[in-house]
Amino acid sequence: MNSSAKLEYKKGQNALNANQPLAALRAFWTAYKLDPQPEFIYDAAYALLLLKRYRWAQQTYAFLGDFRAAVQASWAVEGELSGRFPKGFYRALIQSRNLPKEKALQALSLMRQHAVAYAPAYLEACRYLDQQPSQAYQLALAGLDQAEDHYTFGGLKLQAALYRYYRGQKEAARELLLELEYSGRLCEEIRQMIIKMQATDE
Repeated sequence: MNSSAKLEYKKGQNALNANQPLAALRAFWTAYKLDPQPEFIYDAAYALLLLKRYRWAQQTYAFLGDFRAAVQASWAVEGELSGRFPKGFYRALIQSRNLPKEKALQALSLMRQHAVAYAPAYLEACRYLDQQPSQAYQLALAGLDQAEDHYTFGGLKLQAALYRYYRGQKEAARELLLELEYSGRLCEEIRQMIIKMQATDE
């Protein structure tokens, strides 16, 4: 990574932490011009969300394709633009990660109540429930009925497979992963998670 770009990227992250999204956006774009790394654009898209530039944010996420959760973000923000979901929903989901566990789960529960079809809130909640695997599994199954983007669908399918796997139901877990692989809805980040899981099992 270009050292000047790395410095600009760090400036952008610091600006985000200081609640200065415009300064962050400028720094991320400068970093990208110096060294076109996808993470610079990814964080620029989030800065655009904070600035309530929803269309620009959606287009920026869409540009990134399978990088990290960009597919999920593009779908979610497009839903806000179409009126399917309230404006700022995806921004609120990301910001819930800064809350204590119980408050984050409460916020995500309210999201699901407000918009049952908002599958990212199911996946996000699953990540807090490692000590409550049965609840996470039920959430994953409920979310799968709603999931439309590849990242969320794959993440929920993986959550369901992990539940089966750690209960000794390895064949059932493999079947779920095979279903995912042949569904045509497997994004690169989830693929890498599956590879790591399979490597651990060998």
